Amino acid sequence: MLDRAHALLDEADIVVTYNGKRFDIPTLNKEFLEGGYSPPAPYKQVDLYKTAKANFRFASNKMDHLASELGIRTKVKHNGFELWVQCMAGDARHGKR
Repeated sequence: MLDRAHALLDEADIVVTYNGKRFDIPTLNKEFLEGGYSPPAPYKQVDLYKTAKANFRFASNKMDHLASELGIRTKVKHNGFELWVQCMAGDARHGKR
């Protein structure tokens, strides 16, 4: 999984996340460092959490709340780490949607 994440970031011009500047990207960077990877090629980041917070006054800036307010699909409900165990075991129910 880390190989694929690194490859995607390395080829990206722009990465769009939701709170990724504070969580996902620093977490991935730590994993890359610990895994002996070189840093991915530079890319621009668009963090939709920061965009929503700076430009709109929703009651909550949580992704699930905004998705609901905007009438788009909400986050997939799952059992946390157990989802990863099922994916790694090849459970087809957890493939691409």
